[in-house]
Amino acid sequence: MSLNQWFGINARGSFIDLSAYNGQPLAQAIIDTLTTFNLLMTDNSGECQDLATALVTVYPKIGVEIIKDNNFEGDTLVVLANSPYEVASQITTLNMDVVYYWKDPVLFSPTDNSISNILVPQTYSFYKQDNKWGYTQIYAMAMDTVTHCVDSVAISVKVLKLINIPNAFSPNGDGIHDTWGIWDISGVPINALFPQIEVEVFNRWGSRVFYSKGYEKPWNGKSINGGDLPVGTYYYVIKFNKQGYGAQVGSVTILR
Repeated sequence: MSLNQWFGINARGSFIDLSAYNGQPLAQAIIDTLTTFNLLMTDNSGECQDLATALVTVYPKIGVEIIKDNNFEGDTLVVLANSPYEVASQITTLNMDVVYYWKDPVLFSPTDNSISNILVPQTYSFYKQDNKWGYTQIYAMAMDTVTHCVDSVAISVKVLKLINIPNAFSPNGDGIHDTWGIWDISGVPINALFPQIEVEVFNRWGSRVFYSKGYEKPWNGKSINGGDLPVGTYYYVIKFNKQGYGAQVGSVTILR
């Protein structure tokens, strides 16, 4: 067992050291040294008694922990759905040979190393926290290869939704795909999720033809000066300005 861990003993009898264990048939004690338990057993008639002694050896606590980085909000890790992210664990006890393990194993690759990549699918089973959806819990575990003692730590993971960025639109006034709408996978407009979002669009010569902060009005295919831009491919830079989301770059085509 591990240092300062609860240890339960079931017995039909009383512990002789009443001051430490209160004479209860079921005793729970916090053990932090090499300890001998003396248990006085009595049959139902009260006439026969026997004394049992158990020596408890205490091993050091492993002390496993997950290393925090800039993607943590307090004690919560923030990741993007369907996007791998590297997490790392360590132990606080020196000179101990351990085997690491991550749980839920379907989220990690590899599962048996102190450093692993977590990838949470958009379809993963989430739970509710703070009246919001998109949270799960992970565990970092370590086992002492000598004593086989196990220690673990759990943290919450906030999973941010996928973003749908169309690669084309047709601003021809027919009411179908006339603007470059950007939303998350559930259909929520991008500005509702990222109030500080910045969207820039450039032509093939590198001149900026569109800019918006907040993106409350989707791009309608017009230039900064208000004129219709020609059919062709344009290049965007989207800065979500929110922890866990890096800038997105790509191309979008205007069709008419």
